[in-house]
Amino acid sequence: MRKKQLLYFYGITALALTTTNANAIDFFSKPWNREFDTTYLESYSPHNWSKTAKDDYGIPKATKLLEIIKEKNNNERYPKAFLNSEIIEEMRKKYNSDIDYYKFIKANYVDKIDSLAKINRKDRGKYIELMNCFINLGIAYYVTKDEKIAQKAWHIFKEQMSNYEVKMKAFHYDFHCFASGYDMFQGAWNQAQRTEAQKFLYDNFLTFALKIFEEPLSNKVSRAFVTTGRSNIAIQAYGGFIPMAITLSSVYPKESSDLLYETLHYLAIATTEMAPDGAWREGPSYWGWTARRGYIPAFSCLKNGLGSTFGIDEMAGVDECGYFSLYVNSVIPNKSFRFADSGEDNQIGKKEYFFANYFKDKKLANALKALKGSRLSPIPQYFDLQKKAKSEISLPLSKKFGRIELASFRSSWLNKNGWFTAFKGGFPSEIHGNLHTGTFVIDALGERWVTTGGGTSYDAKDVWNYSPLGGRWRYFGARAESKNCLIVNNGIPKNKNLYPMMENYVLPDQYPFSKSVITDFKTNGLGKKAGGYAILDMTEAYRDFCNSARRGVKLHTSGNRVTIQDEVLFRHRMFYNANFLMTLYSDTKVTINENKSSAILERNGKKILVSINSNIESAILELREMKPLDNSQGIIANGMDKTYKNLKQLVVKIENKNRLERDFLRLTVEFEEYNAKSKGVTNIKILKDWELENSSIFNAIGF
Repeated sequence: MRKKQLLYFYGITALALTTTNANAIDFFSKPWNREFDTTYLESYSPHNWSKTAKDDYGIPKATKLLEIIKEKNNNERYPKAFLNSEIIEEMRKKYNSDIDYYKFIKANYVDKIDSLAKINRKDRGKYIELMNCFINLGIAYYVTKDEKIAQKAWHIFKEQMSNYEVKMKAFHYDFHCFASGYDMFQGAWNQAQRTEAQKFLYDNFLTFALKIFEEPLSNKVSRAFVTTGRSNIAIQAYGGFIPMAITLSSVYPKESSDLLYETLHYLAIATTEMAPDGAWREGPSYWGWTARRGYIPAFSCLKNGLGSTFGIDEMAGVDECGYFSLYVNSVIPNKSFRFADSGEDNQIGKKEYFFANYFKDKKLANALKALKGSRLSPIPQYFDLQKKAKSEISLPLSKKFGRIELASFRSSWLNKNGWFTAFKGGFPSEIHGNLHTGTFVIDALGERWVTTGGGTSYDAKDVWNYSPLGGRWRYFGARAESKNCLIVNNGIPKNKNLYPMMENYVLPDQYPFSKSVITDFKTNGLGKKAGGYAILDMTEAYRDFCNSARRGVKLHTSGNRVTIQDEVLFRHRMFYNANFLMTLYSDTKVTINENKSSAILERNGKKILVSINSNIESAILELREMKPLDNSQGIIANGMDKTYKNLKQLVVKIENKNRLERDFLRLTVEFEEYNAKSKGVTNIKILKDWELENSSIFNAIGF
């Protein structure tokens, strides 16, 4: 019966993908259109997308927004968005009365006019530099009233107008820079300059943005792409549309109110994804883009220009989003937990300081000062909050993020030689998602011992097809085998003759539309002391092989030992004759002992012992060449991704030429500092019996 069911499922799927019906092909090849979101995405998203899209979220209608705009435009005071006249007045007063503030503004703005006006980038980063340039020059202008600064800004703005060319891939950057330039200096330029700028912005931006919500513009920028709200680019677009609409509202009130209504509506929809705790599903790097070019300009300009975000900043999780980067960041200052297509560099920066200021969060401000030092703001009330911040951290050492199913544990906040581990479940098919259910990292002694490479080339053929047998899953960097995951037969049942219709398709090594949930999360003393564990139910990810698959990750209360444990209950005896691997990626020197039950990882004179234990005697450690696993269907896109260049593939291997005698597999891997007292795997317990040693255990969902 099971054999027939599998044959039927894969056969029907193959027929759906190979059919000549245009609609069927379109359905699987365009993962960001609304039709895709309202069908497949609902099967694994915590939100009903079609219902969500119809909800108004309390956003005022365009007619009401028009009334608000007209009321706000009764005076001719500028700027209107990135700053406003009230803030400017406070800045001037503080500049003339507070010596510390005066020194800060003078050193960072007034004395740096020439360097602030230089644009070094030639690529899309140019527009990011331009936005910063106009805002910083504007601050210098408003505290000094030096007309030379305003004219310098005009020359830069005019040069950019004359050289401007719409680039579909980077349109969301353009809005920010031109909106900031006009907003900061419209009150300083003469009428002819303002008229020229207004016409340029109307022709190239305001009408462009309105058309996005009315009809498709191209295969790169369309209504569907912007209105799904599921990617960082969509939210970056909203962060550009809002300031453009507000800054042009005095001359084009009707068009501005229409654009604001559409944008606020979809920004509200997108923000539901931040519930319940402010985590971002595309990973820490893309959260940076989403915050800096999306939420920060959107919130700032709405508050400054209209006096309200209309409840968007009060939605679940938003006031906690400043903590996300802190918890995915390691104890090592320059490392973070990489997942999705993100990088692994330090992700704590300007955005966290903004949210600490915006929400007047002293606890976050204090933690940031302890971790990164002070970052003062030219906005007076933010300047005062940062100046008064104490260098102390009162945050739990462990945290679970519910929407993305991620848990992180650390032995300390400030000891860079401490221990850190984090792992993730959730939804593999998120935008920028990869098949990384269960992947983890381990840092200790100031080094990264277990790491993970990035994704794959964005230009690879069909790489954005997230459907169950989509092209994305053929690429090594998007597959579970390229992460620190459990691999069963490389995702392929051994009896290949069951799948004659699948010869031309790559089977993913985890089910892309699975949802893996952290079912247990316990910390030591509410996270105030080192130690904690989480257990992830991965069954859906391995649904064609297992009745149950779970992974536990524990940082022991000693704060210097990590355990990873997998438990698998096989689905059917046809899969007993299977190969199991746990992949571990490291760029350290690796030495495996004679009996292949342990290995020593070495870097910079420091050593970590990796020990394994299983109820299946054939479990051994192997060191493999950095490439797709044997018999894998994964391929390398455009050469090996640079993030894999120096990695070694250490695998725990369980190979069975005969059927396993048991229908249950337990595999335990432990990491500890290598020295004379190293013990290897000890005190083995199955996951349901896990506990923390000598601790006061608490269930802690978030903090």
